[in-house]
Amino acid sequence: MDKLELIKQFLDNACTGEEADRIEEILDSEPGLADTLLPQEEWDLHAMAAPPRMQA
Repeated sequence: MDKLELIKQFLDNACTGEEADRIEEILDSEPGLADTLLPQEEWDLHAMAAPPRMQA
């Protein structure tokens, strides 16, 4: 499976644990791939939309 397809599958929450481990390895070695699929502006939008984390 193509790296980008595998990452898309991960973003759709449709991969196995083994595939998720592989994606982590891919992104560690090629962090720019994430920007190919989800530009910084979208990461920022998701971060703003996420509920604040509760502090312990």
